[in-house]
Amino acid sequence: MGRTMTLTESQWDELDRVRMGTASADIFRNCTIILMSAVGRSKASISKDLGCCTDTVVRVRRLYRQGGVTATRWDSCLIMTTFTKRLHDS
Repeated sequence: MGRTMTLTESQWDELDRVRMGTASADIFRNCTIILMSAVGRSKASISKDLGCCTDTVVRVRRLYRQGGVTATRWDSCLIMTTFTKRLHDS
């Protein structure tokens, strides 16, 4: 059985503010994953409803546990830009 993710009211509000204030589908999804996790949804249920793989749910949960709401703001465009720049700079 997986670990339960517990959010304070202020953490919930911050995630919801970020989620509703972004134009990025990735950031919206990441925040939604955390919010759905906090109400006890399973990885499989979240991934099915959001159209992502369970590995994404696991990764986003881990990132949130490590870095809070800031970690949810990493979207695939930013990651690819960073990766491409590092590859180019090598």
